[in-house]
Amino acid sequence: MARKQPVERHSYQTIPEAAEMPNLLEVLLDSYNNFLQTSADPDKRENSGLQQIFQEIFLISDINDNYSLE
Repeated sequence: MARKQPVERHSYQTIPEAAEMPNLLEVLLDSYNNFLQTSADPDKRENSGLQQIFQEIFLISDINDNYSLE
């Protein structure tokens, strides 16, 4: 009976990481704050995120234009 050749094994555990893992909580909070524009005064907010949605939806008024929601 012939002996089998030993299997050559490679260890890849010493390969450095390709990129550093970002702080996912910080990425999420930054995105959320940009969406809400929490650091800007209400009058000085950019037309993006939640501000853009509000500007597209409001002014809401009734059929007779007696009441409006701004």
